[in-house]
Amino acid sequence: MSPRGDHVRVIVSLLFKVARRLLSVPSVLLRGEAAKDEPAVVRRVRPTEG
Repeated sequence: MSPRGDHVRVIVSLLFKVARRLLSVPSVLLRGEAAKDEPAVVRRVRPTEG
């Protein structure tokens, strides 16, 4: 691949990473708010005999 093509790949990769990071921030904030409102649920798993 040409050097120009390598630059394009790097730029696209960086843009993709930045977009993913920006999209993950609101979901984390919303999940944090929802976690405050919801009571903690603890699920216990019993070992099966067999």
